[in-house]
Amino acid sequence: MQTLHEAKKKALRMSKKVCIVLTSRGNYAKFKRIIEILRETAGIDLVVITGGELVLKDRVVDAFVINPDYEVFFSVSGGGSVSMSKSVGGAISEFSTLFNLIKPDLICIVGDRFETLGVATAAYMTGIPIAHLEGGELSGTIDEGVRHAITKLASLHFPCTANAAKVIEQLGENPDNIYVVGSTSLDVLDDLAIYDEMMALQRHSDSGVIIDVKKPFLLVCLHPIPNEPEITKELVNETIKAINSLEIPTFWVNANLDAGNDIIGSALRKYRDQNKPSHIHFFKSLPIREYGYLLKHTKCMVGNSSAGIRECSFLGTPSVTIGDRQQHRQRDVNTMDAIVNSDGIIAVVDIQLEQKYKPSSIYGDGNASEKIVSYIRNVQPKRQKVFYEITGHYTGKGGQQRHCKQEHSGAWRETVIPMGSGHSDKVTIAGKDHHFDGYPGDPRNKTQQYSRGSEAP
Repeated sequence: MQTLHEAKKKALRMSKKVCIVLTSRGNYAKFKRIIEILRETAGIDLVVITGGELVLKDRVVDAFVINPDYEVFFSVSGGGSVSMSKSVGGAISEFSTLFNLIKPDLICIVGDRFETLGVATAAYMTGIPIAHLEGGELSGTIDEGVRHAITKLASLHFPCTANAAKVIEQLGENPDNIYVVGSTSLDVLDDLAIYDEMMALQRHSDSGVIIDVKKPFLLVCLHPIPNEPEITKELVNETIKAINSLEIPTFWVNANLDAGNDIIGSALRKYRDQNKPSHIHFFKSLPIREYGYLLKHTKCMVGNSSAGIRECSFLGTPSVTIGDRQQHRQRDVNTMDAIVNSDGIIAVVDIQLEQKYKPSSIYGDGNASEKIVSYIRNVQPKRQKVFYEITGHYTGKGGQQRHCKQEHSGAWRETVIPMGSGHSDKVTIAGKDHHFDGYPGDPRNKTQQYSRGSEAP
């Protein structure tokens, strides 16, 4: 008969060690519900690691209560592209050491942050399978290349939409490893702060006037365009001019850590000190519970954050996206684009202030986390990656030719995919806007096409 100690050791050996890496405030929102579920799931040994801006006290507020198992410091200050590149190198070095120490069975990461590429590289080079959330999306700027690079290092893929799943398959990933689940950040939008908490938060954090959140207000979140300092400077200056002229009570949340964040931070400090605006409250960062409250109750979100497209569509919140940072991202009718010009921004905001939109399921139904946990528990990814070659016409699971509708191009185009020595094949891809009433199901279902209105698992 085995002893209690032996039984515990055996149970520990049988459990799956899952490591979740959080490096930004957005990561926290997208993994919050997954962490809660995994911590209560039998057979899972969960390890949570924080790094990036989540360990920088000048970047986050005390309301970020994560309780990680490990903290990793790798960010290089400076705000430019060289600092961003060095931070990736630091992440590779530090996470390689940590992964070798804790020896997880699976690393879970999300999206397209530059530091996440360092995490993915460290995991891949140490032979640890990667589960990647929000791959396959098309956006713009440096994010797109980083996102697709992480896809090629990952073994399990959890895209938000069928369009994104198609992109992942076109990158050479086996459809059997692609699970369309929706966006996990939507899962936590049912647990938001209340009025009194939002008023108290303003009194005890950051700077600016106190805004009554029961009255109409704008929400601004503006990120830099990496490696484009002049465009970033114009972007922030024109947005400041627009918000200043509108004179509507506004919450402004600081930019992320991308190269150029120092340009945005400097412009905002100069504006705040010189103009002392009487209608703006500035936040350096907000957890999703408070940020979600603002997303839900704002009259209009303004800027170039993906939240204006993803979370705002789910909430039915009007959104104005400025410039090209999100130019290719799949969106619903709640989002309108504005050029980088103060008058143009004002004109589009004025239109959106009069609009009301129905909540959209383009990015899921708010139950993605439960689906991902189920797959994590039951799917064992292979450590060796194999390129999945699409032969002949690009076909769906039933063998029928599939025309993939992409959301960003205005015309049909052909993509050449190598088919071996001496020849190639062409894949016809539709380039007109296309959205789904609901989001399609798991591409592993061999009888189900990427079709309008099909159910997720």
